[in-house]
Amino acid sequence: MKLTDEEKHAKTGRVIKEISTLVRQYLGGITLVVLILCFLNTIGLMVIGIKYALLLGILSALMNYIPYFGTLNRYVKNSL
Repeated sequence: MKLTDEEKHAKTGRVIKEISTLVRQYLGGITLVVLILCFLNTIGLMVIGIKYALLLGILSALMNYIPYFGTLNRYVKNSL
């Protein structure tokens, strides 16, 4: 808001709100994919008889968040 003129604050606020909504939906979609991967990884590991299949399934699914957080971290550092 500091970078825009006062007459553009309303439009800037709408754009920021829309971006926030889209990011929330995007992260929700990623979380859904991770939950599906967790389920499928665990089932697959159980089928082939791997010990600690549940733990490994959850861990492998959570590792899918790493690329997203790495990218986010880079953008946050650049904006500061």
